[in-house]
Amino acid sequence: MTAFGKVKSAGEGKAVVEVARSGACCGDCAGCSGCGSDSIEVTAVCEIEVESGSAVKLFTPAKYVYAAMALLFLSPVILPLLGYFLTLQLGKTAACAAAVLLLLVSFAVIFALSKNKRFMRKLTPRVVETVNKK
Repeated sequence: MTAFGKVKSAGEGKAVVEVARSGACCGDCAGCSGCGSDSIEVTAVCEIEVESGSAVKLFTPAKYVYAAMALLFLSPVILPLLGYFLTLQLGKTAACAAAVLLLLVSFAVIFALSKNKRFMRKLTPRVVETVNKK
């Protein structure tokens, strides 16, 4: 996944980059006032020479973004439901299945939050090149 932004500050292998926010309002956040801001500041890994004010291209591998989204949003839904229905299929009572459901919801939320920290290093955007905007 790529994005373009403007370097606010750089140093020590990192750069703070201001990126135009786009989302459900199709990039017109200022028009709908839903986000409260039309840009966001991101700290990116920067292994190339950049100056404050430079236009840059940021890159984050899409597979890590999709994996993090699936882990964070799908595991707390799918895992508990799967456990609930498997418990019922094994002939257990609905109360037992509900207890398994609650246990797996707790487990899935804790799992998703703990794994999120691992993904952060892979999800951190990288400045890959400077861009000449005219």
